[in-house]
Parts: sequence; structure tokens; C-alpha cells
Amino acid sequence: MTIKDFFKPEWKKFILPIIIIILFLVTIKSFYSIGDVMDKYICKMLYLSQEKQDYLRRDNILAANQTYNQKLLPLYKNLTDDLDKIRDKEPLINFFYTINPVIPMPCRAYLPEKSCKFYINEETYRCRTAAGSYKGTGESPMPYRKPTLFNFGLNILLLFFEGYIISSIILGIFRKLPKSKRTINKDGK
Repeated sequence: MTIKDFFKPEWKKFILPIIIIILFLVTIKSFYSIGDVMDKYICKMLYLSQEKQDYLRRDNILAANQTYNQKLLPLYKNLTDDLDKIRDKEPLINFFYTINPVIPMPCRAYLPEKSCKFYINEETYRCRTAAGSYKGTGESPMPYRKPTLFNFGLNILLLFFEGYIISSIILGIFRKLPKSKRTINKDGK
């Protein structure tokens, strides 16, 4: 098999890249879904936590417990319920990160990663950084970076190319096998 034959387009070589791209898009949708859930709850929860802390500073334990039990806990339960619905897709994240190291992963707990992006909106990001993740540590928060269409386009091209190469290798190996090993005899052997 020559290099020209190896790269020659065939419909069989496009199956794996298309599957990988569809899985990539499902993963990105789950990143945005998690971001939407965070946008919905985080600022409210941080505000209520601050309110509870203010009550505790003023020695108003009854009001602090009320804020916690009647406002904060239900929000936390709703947040975890919504996130649990999305987490079924989590295994895909690790798969894509291993085959495509430039995928714009969500920034988790503000750990600086080279390719991380924020899938939450900028308002939620400001709420989280204002809540004091960095206060007293001497560190400054990461700048807000949202994934761009360029990021996704680059990743789709990279994944397509990787899938096409893998498909070409598999098809090349399959074609090198003797015909007797490629087909199943009538006996099932």
C-alpha cells in the first residue's frame, strides 16, 4: 500500500471521525449545560452564604440557621440534582482530553490549566472570584476566558484528522490480512 492509497478518501474512513466529532459536540454541550446550572445557582448561593455569615457575626444564630435551612439547602439540593442529570456524560471528558490535549476544558476550582476556559458566564465568574477564592492567598484570579468558535473549529479539525488517520491504519491492516482471515467460512470459523 502506498502513501497515496493510505490517504485516499473512502466512505469507510469517515465513519470514525464523524463518531468522534459527534461525541465531542455532546461533551461540549455537557460543559455548557454544567455552566448554565452554575449560572443559575452559584451567585444566589454565594449571596446566601454571605448573609448567613453576616448573621453569625452579629450572633443571630436563629436567622443564620433559617437562611441556611430554608434558603441555602434547597438551592444546594436543586444544584446537585441538576448536575447529577448532566454527570452521566462525564466519562467522555477524559476520553477527549487524552486524544486531544488542546480541547477547551472547563476551569475547575480556578486551577490554572493552559487550555481551560470558563463555560459559566462572566457575571457568575465575578461572583465566584468576589466571594474570596483568592483572598488571603496572595494569588490573583485567572482572567475570564470563554471558549471561542476558533477553539471548537480547531478541535474539530484535529479530531477529524486523528480519526481519519486511525481509520486509515485500521483499514490498511485489515486489507493486509490474508483473505481467508478476513471472511468467516460457512462453518462459522
